[in-house]
Amino acid sequence: QEYRTGTLKGVVAKYFNNSYLGVVSSLIEEESLSVDELRKLIEQVEQGNKKIAMGFFFVYILKSTTYILLFYLFYKLLLSRETFFRFNRLALLGISAFSFILPFFKLSKALPAQQSTLFSLPVDITEMGSEPGQQAAASILFYVLPGIYLAGLFFFFFRTILSFIRLYRLFRQEGIWMEKEGVKIGIVETCMSPFSWMNRIVISRKEWEENQEAILIHEKGHIQARHSWDLVWMQICGIVTLV
Repeated sequence: QEYRTGTLKGVVAKYFNNSYLGVVSSLIEEESLSVDELRKLIEQVEQGNKKIAMGFFFVYILKSTTYILLFYLFYKLLLSRETFFRFNRLALLGISAFSFILPFFKLSKALPAQQSTLFSLPVDITEMGSEPGQQAAASILFYVLPGIYLAGLFFFFFRTILSFIRLYRLFRQEGIWMEKEGVKIGIVETCMSPFSWMNRIVISRKEWEENQEAILIHEKGHIQARHSWDLVWMQICGIVTLV
């Protein structure tokens, strides 16, 4: 295989100025390559490009998930008990954003050779051979793992959608809402922890009667800081990375 590849590259470099397009054009001009064969060749190239794109996308998601888990573990160990809530918020948002950016950088060049395999593909997806081991690795990389990922993605996506549907139904209920200082407050009979979403606060009647002022101050702080958008962003990160 290596000898054949090397010989082919040598011929292309010597007679066709390193242009594979020139090789194909020459074969077409000499009628050595039929239209049907050319179509099959184009289909093979397109299928190969799709496999390469799928492989790189999956590896990108795998790296992002790894970085999020590592950074979040670091956060839990060192920062989660700190009372600088604004800094903690920025740290969490930065961790999630940085985890999606970092995979675009090739860290293996900056690491020792024995550690570089952590950031490299299990097989070279651009040069899949016909050996059984490479075929098995390609099948796992291109079909099995992406299938598992897509199943998890749809599961977390629909779970998130159901959560938003429950919120929508709660917000559509009549007779439980009142407005106070520009904030809509919903008082429910169900015993539940108070929470805020966008410009709404939901609180149980028991909590409303016993401790409404402290709870309203706390939840209004979340509304003013726009923490609902933080939750939306973290939900998107959770869906994409399955974390």
